[in-house]
Amino acid sequence: MCGICGLVSTEPGNPEEMTPRVQWMMDQLKHRGPDDSGIWSDRFTTLGHRRLSIIDLSSAGRQPMVSEDGRKVIVFNGEIYNFQELRKRFQREISFRHHNDAEVLLKLYEKFGTSCLDYFRGMFAFAIWDSDLQRLFFARDRLGKKPFFYSLRNDKLVFASELHALLGPGDQKFEINEESLYHFLTLQYVPYPQTIFNGAWKLPPAHFGIFKDGKLEIQRYWALQHHEKQWNEADALHHFQELFRESVRLRMISDVPLGTFLSGGLDSSAVVGMMRELTAEPVKTFTVRFHEKEYDESPYARQVAEIFQTEHQELTVTPDLVEILPKLVRHYSEPYADSSAIPFYYLSQTTRNHVKVALSGDGGDELFGGYTRYLFDEPQALLPTALRGAVRCLPVNVRVIWRIRRFLEEKGFDLPAIYLQKIGVFNEEEKQLLLQPQFCKHGKCGSTLKWYEDIFHQFESVAFPEKLMAADIVSYLPDDLLVKADVASMACSLEVRSPFLDHELMEFAATLPAKLKFQNGAGKFLLKKYLQSKLPADIVNRRKAGFGLPIKTWFRGSLRPYLEETLLSRSAFSRNYFREGAVEKLIRNHASGWYDNTYKLYALLVLELWHREFRSH
Repeated sequence: MCGICGLVSTEPGNPEEMTPRVQWMMDQLKHRGPDDSGIWSDRFTTLGHRRLSIIDLSSAGRQPMVSEDGRKVIVFNGEIYNFQELRKRFQREISFRHHNDAEVLLKLYEKFGTSCLDYFRGMFAFAIWDSDLQRLFFARDRLGKKPFFYSLRNDKLVFASELHALLGPGDQKFEINEESLYHFLTLQYVPYPQTIFNGAWKLPPAHFGIFKDGKLEIQRYWALQHHEKQWNEADALHHFQELFRESVRLRMISDVPLGTFLSGGLDSSAVVGMMRELTAEPVKTFTVRFHEKEYDESPYARQVAEIFQTEHQELTVTPDLVEILPKLVRHYSEPYADSSAIPFYYLSQTTRNHVKVALSGDGGDELFGGYTRYLFDEPQALLPTALRGAVRCLPVNVRVIWRIRRFLEEKGFDLPAIYLQKIGVFNEEEKQLLLQPQFCKHGKCGSTLKWYEDIFHQFESVAFPEKLMAADIVSYLPDDLLVKADVASMACSLEVRSPFLDHELMEFAATLPAKLKFQNGAGKFLLKKYLQSKLPADIVNRRKAGFGLPIKTWFRGSLRPYLEETLLSRSAFSRNYFREGAVEKLIRNHASGWYDNTYKLYALLVLELWHREFRSH
């Protein structure tokens, strides 16, 4: 796990002139690779690497890594989990000198070119400068676990593992992308391939790029296929066990201490249980404990730890939002408003004090139907507009009224709109009331709903509710959950591995019929079957809990002055984004207790703090 960066020019230049820029970028990525660093240059290219040593701790694992003939150079971030199997498979055709995955990646590129991607099982973002072809080949893993940002200007391609590393010292040229900001207000993240800046981009998951002669070509190399098969329960369970075992085994390969996150939920408990089967040593498990019982899962984690006899570590956390939020805003580089990043950051800090690698349960919900939002009927009837508007006036502090209101709203929209309403922050109508009339005055801000409808169109042949899961896998998963995990963990120099996100396991899950995911009004049927013999029923069947904090209460009490001071400041309104009265109303209504505007206010708070951090750009 590392940080990578580089600069490629179509015209030959002086390496001494390019090296300072790349060295500055490497300095911005130090937390991703505190163990070592390296830089390589020729007349066209300068590549930089920050190393977090996990596999092959010797100097043979240093990067940038140059091929034996000196004609190709790689910088690589991530892990190729099946690199040992690939070495064995191709050892008669390829001469391997070392025992690390970077060499395997480079050697397979030499043999197969861009088709090398078909062989890799892992999480990765890498770039290879090929002197023979005078091109840069770069790629990102299938699910988007590792980031890759790039910018193409004046026939120069610049890339890095984090967005702010692209900006350059004192660079004033990147302007804010208003459409990205517009989508952020609904999604709480900026969706790929856009970033918050014009002229800077994210390489989409499962894509590679070729930069040659000043031209850039981006191509997809993999897509998850949703083809339902008629599995019987016993065969499906057996196949899952075999794939899951192999996935966890591969992710336990490490030359440094390794552990796992444990919340006491199904996904993390399944990972711990399988790790326990695969090792004679006690598994190291980590969780955070909160004083607020509503948000504290540590008793369940402790129960699972006792069952599997792990070496369990707990950290009691009293989050200081005022102190921690600006720090996280800096690390995320662009507006990102999933508040679960805060406890995830604390968990990563705790874990890093003991190990360098941690496994997580990310992906289990998207594969096996863990979210309750997947369990609603596909709408058939449309409500009159007047009635739809009337139900929006109902207060939401009473849970029964909230449920009635949501039910009525759902019946008035088509599927993408319903689902976006469930997971979104501001809808299109609310954004129009919030934003100044001149915002997106050039007509560059497309509808976020239209963007989401385009995602759903990719899965027209997929049955409901798998269609919702398929949409999450290409949007919410890579742009929200995996960004949260990558940035928060790497800020602590911790590598996080996700067995559920093995692409072979995901391809299997995409063939399961709905009855093996959803039964009796609940999801994760197959996963629960797997765990029934390992854990007590109260753990297997307990209601899913979110990884959150009592921000709603804080915004009504102790943090209300900070919220008002920040969101109603002169600097906030000087940007001419929002109507002052609309922001004041959001705060006032939330404080009254009649409305829950937590997510809206948190998104606006993050956005303002991001502006203050990156306002010179």
